[in-house]
Amino acid sequence: MHLKTKTLSHIAISCSNIETSLAFYRDQLGFNVNDALGSVKGNVKLDIGNGTYLELFPFNVYQSSLQGTLAHFAIEVHSIDDTLAFLEEKSIPVLRGPFTLNTPSGSLISKVVFILGPNQEEIEFVERATQQY
Repeated sequence: MHLKTKTLSHIAISCSNIETSLAFYRDQLGFNVNDALGSVKGNVKLDIGNGTYLELFPFNVYQSSLQGTLAHFAIEVHSIDDTLAFLEEKSIPVLRGPFTLNTPSGSLISKVVFILGPNQEEIEFVERATQQY
């Protein structure tokens, strides 16, 4: 037996400053606040597409310092080149990349680039190759 998953539902981030985080994800990256998803104790939910959302919590409500560390989260995009142009237009610096991930035989799997969010969380943007491996 195995876990029958559908897709990633959401990612929750404990924010050092909720307004700064909201400004980054909403105003810089362009994710829309989705009030229909509800709010608990001051959290904000942002729609990132395909039923997935980011959930931003004020740090004093959801203190995660003793829990697992989030290495990064990834958002699939249509084009890394377009994403790089967007990031440059918004003056959002690239942390790492862009670079490609390939199969051992050299076939392209994906192109990726990383940025840093306002809470020091790493955000990876992924352009997948047409053929899935």
